[in-house]
Amino acid sequence: MLAERRGRTCALYVTPPSQRYSKTCSASPFIRRLPNLKVCFAHGGGAFPYTVGRVQHGFDVRPDLCAKDCKISPRDQLGRFWTDSLVHDPDALRLAVKVFGEDKVCLGTDYPFPLGEYTAESGGTEYSAGHLINSMDYGTDMRRGLLGGNAFDWLGLRPEDFIR
Repeated sequence: MLAERRGRTCALYVTPPSQRYSKTCSASPFIRRLPNLKVCFAHGGGAFPYTVGRVQHGFDVRPDLCAKDCKISPRDQLGRFWTDSLVHDPDALRLAVKVFGEDKVCLGTDYPFPLGEYTAESGGTEYSAGHLINSMDYGTDMRRGLLGGNAFDWLGLRPEDFIR
């Protein structure tokens, strides 16, 4: 399931992680074996943006418990992960962008589930992918990245191969 073929990167979309986000650190040996693996967490990274400080603190002050199998700091691993933008809250999106980086957040749709970005104004009948991103005061380049450019990067694809 998770294999590199012909030098191309396998992308894996992981469901929202629980608060036991030490899995990020415990996955480190796996990530070291597959250096081109790109992982994207759903829903703004789940609880991780809120708990990264706690996980980092454990890594720093209790390495006997939290850094036994992993010598890479949780914060140093952040550049290896992407997340989607489907958080339904401007403050949560700002936090995901701040923690993961503006180049590591991709448009999320919640497909095939029926809770995506349906507009509240329409009573849940109109779908508007990117509604939250477009409502934010982000610049053109950042918005372009969040709405699609970052996903192309995550997947190792080029937009010009799809957009004409």
